[in-house]
Amino acid sequence: MSAEPAAAYRTPNQSEIRIARPRCRQLADPVRLGTARQLAKDDSELTCGAFDVPVSKSTLTHHLRTREKAEVIGGARRAPRG
Repeated sequence: MSAEPAAAYRTPNQSEIRIARPRCRQLADPVRLGTARQLAKDDSELTCGAFDVPVSKSTLTHHLRTREKAEVIGGARRAPRG
């Protein structure tokens, strides 16, 4: 079984941000708000493993994909290293 490519997430540029009610709901969850804060603080791309969150990797992946679908964050799949 092959590993899924790692994803790197980033904070969108101001020109990429469009505020809408569904996007605002994405920040109502404490984990999603925490990841948003970490992205804003670092101001660069972070891989899933770089986030400091109190949930499992699969739950974090769900939160990040949900935010990516809502266009709150941008994501890019990358092949695993090594």
